Amino acid sequence: SPVYLFVFSGLALVGISFFFLYKFTDFITAFFGSLLIVVSPHTIFISMGAYSPNIQILCTVAMLFSFLQFIQTGKYFYIFLLYFFIGVGLQFHYTFLLNLSVVTIMLILFKRKALVSLKFLIASLSGFFIPLLPFLIGQIYLDFADLKNILAYLMQPTPDTKFLFPRTLIDRIIFPFLIYFKTENLLWILNFMVQPFLL
Repeated sequence: SPVYLFVFSGLALVGISFFFLYKFTDFITAFFGSLLIVVSPHTIFISMGAYSPNIQILCTVAMLFSFLQFIQTGKYFYIFLLYFFIGVGLQFHYTFLLNLSVVTIMLILFKRKALVSLKFLIASLSGFFIPLLPFLIGQIYLDFADLKNILAYLMQPTPDTKFLFPRTLIDRIIFPFLIYFKTENLLWILNFMVQPFLL
């Protein structure tokens, strides 16, 4: 079943990317933008296997679409969708949680008044927690086993890490970048400079 999910989400990604770009630009930009998604090394890399973060690209595009729609219209329905897609993406990998900080910074830059509204609070919290409800209910029954495992995974270093930085949360956050930009063969001082850049 995950294979079918990833196949259809990958196909949907191209169509949604085209629609997203066409809505905010024009046909030529939408065509070449969706073509770039098709030939993207990252998209090709993740399509080679059934891995849960495959869905995150689709969630990211939907998240950006919701954000821009909110900027244009000011409707809190799009805030609900924005945080809903963060909640959905988080189910596929914990690193998607970093989008909370990115979205907050973008909202402060473009719509800071929206952050102090009760409508914003209700829309964002309900949007974020609705897709997480099955997971959270399951954690109550499992004595929070998965949450404990995530915390242990974040805090315990891996034996093959060779970085100067503490082998904790930073290593876990930047590992997707290290798939494409391998730094383990660099001098330690270059690693010291590269990792903050990846963060």
